Amino acid sequence: NLTGTTPARSVLEAMIAHSDNTATDVAMAAAGVDKVRALIAEAGLDATQIPNSTRRLFSWLAGAPEGVDLGWEGVQRAVAAPPAGNTRPALNDQQTMASTAEDMVRWYRQALRGTYFKKPETLLEFKRIQAMADAIVHVVPPDTIAYAKGGSIEWAGFHCFCLPGQMIVGKVPVTFCFTINWTGPDDGVGAIFKSYVGAVADVLGEAAKAVG
Repeated sequence: NLTGTTPARSVLEAMIAHSDNTATDVAMAAAGVDKVRALIAEAGLDATQIPNSTRRLFSWLAGAPEGVDLGWEGVQRAVAAPPAGNTRPALNDQQTMASTAEDMVRWYRQALRGTYFKKPETLLEFKRIQAMADAIVHVVPPDTIAYAKGGSIEWAGFHCFCLPGQMIVGKVPVTFCFTINWTGPDDGVGAIFKSYVGAVADVLGEAAKAVG
């Protein structure tokens, strides 16, 4: 429901802080998906795949032909009620969003050291926005600096939660990635998510004690 123009900073904040898919698509379109994939390759993230956009991803999953964008309303309908017998799996070889814990840890270790930033102020802005992720406050020990990005998908019985990032304990970086995925009914998601958050918080709490 946005009209007019939006500052790039606000788009990036929405993408990271709230996992806003429209903001993600705006940012990726501005950068160019080929450049994003080139950065993924440069970083050595061999197991990481991204779609042309999140709209193209969900259009494909809902059964649209390759390259077809169902549009905002079409994707909303598809997500609310996936077409029976015409859906595709979230993990596929055409339009998907996937990675590994190893790749995510590698990315955060390199990016937060400034490997991909030519200017100190750009790295500072990257860290500022990464520190805004809404998942951080629920799992990182209180008063601990952290950078992260939570993600999830629920599609045709497939569910996934993922949280990669890094926290700073004293002066020691602790890089992490927690992922859970399963196939099952939607009514079990709430309980599993609660257990997932609790387990992540416990592990990060114990890691902070061990390092401290």
